[in-house]
Amino acid sequence: MNTGNDLWVLFIRGAKAACFLLPLVLLIPIQVCSQSSPSTPAFLQGIVSNGASGAPVVGAKVVVNGQSTRSAALGVYTLAIDPAGTFPVSSMKAGFDNYTSPPVVFQPGVTTLLNIQLWENLSPPTSVSVFLDTIPHLVPVSWSAPVGTYE
Repeated sequence: MNTGNDLWVLFIRGAKAACFLLPLVLLIPIQVCSQSSPSTPAFLQGIVSNGASGAPVVGAKVVVNGQSTRSAALGVYTLAIDPAGTFPVSSMKAGFDNYTSPPVVFQPGVTTLLNIQLWENLSPPTSVSVFLDTIPHLVPVSWSAPVGTYE
């Protein structure tokens, strides 16, 4: 049979447990709420081609906000952009002039299509150094537009 004292003892024990557990229970929602959910990336797709011939350019680097990819077979590229936002698109490959677009708006979950034309750069290099057997040699170098497929 419980007396009044027994009820107070049970109440105090319960209160001590509640005081111990309550801060833990209160922290759980804060931790759950403080975790940020992953953002949904935007996507950029297109084809990189030679501006003069229309031939696909394989291996061109495409850059958006520090994220990059390279064009693959048939000049096709795809790039996930996270976080989404408004950024210019740049593309480059040796033998071609660099390309930079005006700023493009990238929206989360939306695929933006952008075909890029790179124009061949036919300017000769300004200097060339050649080292054979670790001894410098003067070697004549000529420069002309490549002939045929060179991708």
